[in-house]
Amino acid sequence: MYNYRSLEFQGVFKGIEEIIRKRNLGILELDFLNNSALQDIIKVLEQKDCCSLTELKLGCTQTPTELFNVIRKNKGLKVLELSEMSINSTPLYHYLGNSLFKLVDSRNLKELKLDGCGFLSNLLPKNVDLINLTKMVIVPSSSVASIISNDTDCEISEIVSNMPNLKSLIIPIISDLPLIVLSNHCLELEELDVIDGKNISDQGLLALTKLNHLKKLALGSAIHVTNTSMLEIIRNGRDLSRISLPFSNRYLDSKILPCIIEHCPRLEAITNLPAQITFEELKDFSQSMDYLVILGRCIGESRAFSTNGYLNKLQIDSIKNNSKKLCHFIQNG
Repeated sequence: MYNYRSLEFQGVFKGIEEIIRKRNLGILELDFLNNSALQDIIKVLEQKDCCSLTELKLGCTQTPTELFNVIRKNKGLKVLELSEMSINSTPLYHYLGNSLFKLVDSRNLKELKLDGCGFLSNLLPKNVDLINLTKMVIVPSSSVASIISNDTDCEISEIVSNMPNLKSLIIPIISDLPLIVLSNHCLELEELDVIDGKNISDQGLLALTKLNHLKKLALGSAIHVTNTSMLEIIRNGRDLSRISLPFSNRYLDSKILPCIIEHCPRLEAITNLPAQITFEELKDFSQSMDYLVILGRCIGESRAFSTNGYLNKLQIDSIKNNSKKLCHFIQNG
């Protein structure tokens, strides 16, 4: 890491400046820059009248408001990522919402990521045409992550109903409604992470069986779903490569394992398997999965093995050695 005023960093900055001045810059990624360095880079971008950016990714920085002049000039932006940021010490969400999307041609956007920037309701792009968006990641900052309600679920549902090309969605979802809307309007969806999911039921999960291209599914803390819906997801999930089962779910059991073996032969990772699934069952399961690289258990409140519920090292090594590709064994407590 360089001090911004050091000779070493000045040399790096001159190189950046030359790239900006001599080429039609298409992709700009800036992380962990102090305010002075970022201001100087933005000043060069403005002087050069840089308007050819297709990707802009900024993270972990205090961002001057002049940045929005750069965004405004680059109407061809296809990828916009803003992570863990504030504007002149003011939380980023005060500058977001519809005001941000007035700066860009939203119909050009393919990927949108707003991570750790404020309240979910302030981040959602309401009344904006994002018909061509293929990836959306919207995660509130950790300090306000719990302030999520059924109202935000309604807003999410309204937004995704106008995203027919969406392939990847990572966003806090609480209840069934957004899942039902996704299953009717986002038929190309390949990746879904609900992050929360505390009120998701079998009805919501069953709706996802309409999504024939689903490859990655993470169910957060959907503690109410049962084998009834999970088995149907697996039977319809021949393309599934990664599954993160609900954390501390008490209703799923070993019945899902033979179903996975039969219907998800190319599964590479499954985590949060219930602790009541025995060591022998896990060993047989891993042996039957040709592509499985990651296997994880969720101990939760269960004490299925020994005194603390965890498999010991000998058992873990035995499962790995008995499998074809398994490299990582995870135990969440």
